[in-house]
Amino acid sequence: MLTALALVALVWPQDAPRPGLATTPNGWPILPPAAPVVRPQARAPEPDPGGVPAREGAAASPLLPVFRAVGSPADAAALGGVTAVLQATVYDHRGAVLGEREIVHDADFTVPDRDRLALGADTVYGRDGGAVFAHYRGLAFPNLEDEARDELAWFGLVVRVPWVFADAARYDVAPREELLLHGRPMSRYRIALRPPPGEPVRERFELWCDPHTSEPRVLVIQPGDPAARPCRVRLLDFAAVGNVRIPRRRILEARDGTRALELVATELDAEQEFGKRHFAPPPR
Repeated sequence: MLTALALVALVWPQDAPRPGLATTPNGWPILPPAAPVVRPQARAPEPDPGGVPAREGAAASPLLPVFRAVGSPADAAALGGVTAVLQATVYDHRGAVLGEREIVHDADFTVPDRDRLALGADTVYGRDGGAVFAHYRGLAFPNLEDEARDELAWFGLVVRVPWVFADAARYDVAPREELLLHGRPMSRYRIALRPPPGEPVRERFELWCDPHTSEPRVLVIQPGDPAARPCRVRLLDFAAVGNVRIPRRRILEARDGTRALELVATELDAEQEFGKRHFAPPPR
């Protein structure tokens, strides 16, 4: 994944190390595992809230307390098209700004994989299911499609958390655990992307929530490659959009726990009428 962290390449010599910001070949930080957690404690199942509409397994999901806190999957789908104008800022390990960029993310919340990213005035990525395109200054760039696929998957997942995990056909959610994260009580949900029959589990996730309100606080993404370090994203400044609450600020942490990338939603608009052509390659 590259997008906003491409800014690092613009301001940092290609052959020089980036202090505190080890990255994958695509440019995203690689991070150590989250701090060890201790003493899991069993908690009795909570009663079905009744008021949470069922959608794709949501009624039976262990994430029901989270849906109470931020809205149900049905409420999220009711947003329809969502446009987020994001101010992306890249930092070094001392907290100095390395670069900034505006990203416009259009997401269709009725499906899990229909997104469009405008990176400044020149670059546009889009996906509709498995179909992906990458355009630069109005021209198709097939050599950018792998990068675009990673970017769209990352942004598309993060903007739809936690509702995307309600799809029981795609995700296996373990019961809630009460643990300590950096010495603070938290609730953790371990989630695995269901693999095709006969194949091992690929991506895994952890969703850490406030133990009292169940509002999400941290998302950990463990890539399918066992050798890859997890990506850790802090979810902050929740605001009401329609009947759901969405974090307006997300911080991707570097290896040492400092912020590497901060995404701030300066505008967040729902019920946008995009049409499927919006997520297809522009006409020539």
